[in-house]
Amino acid sequence: GIFVSGGGGERFAFAAVIVAVTTNGNTLDGIQVDVETEVSFSVDVRDVIANSNSDHGVLIEANGDQADAKQVVLKDVVAKQNGDGQADADEPDTNVRIVEDDDGHLHVELVNVRTSAAKDGSNV
Repeated sequence: GIFVSGGGGERFAFAAVIVAVTTNGNTLDGIQVDVETEVSFSVDVRDVIANSNSDHGVLIEANGDQADAKQVVLKDVVAKQNGDGQADADEPDTNVRIVEDDDGHLHVELVNVRTSAAKDGSNV
């Protein structure tokens, strides 16, 4: 699928924009964005179809301490039938998974996100 990683530690802001992508049938995640920064970040995923991937349809992993500058937006996303059907207690497969590892001050906006039939975990 699509893997985006970055942030550069404590000094650099991070922004990712993923628009108009279809990513189906991958052996891991359809889309994975892994952010690590202490400054700010924005992840914008729009007009995406991510179906039948072995792990997650869309996975956003966010690490950073700036309470006012962390944002994830998913708009017009379809994520269906993701996961391999084998339960994993540590991290079940989902259609859409957003993980924030630090202080919990993450702004998440979901607009017209359609999910169904996660094989292992949950839809969102």
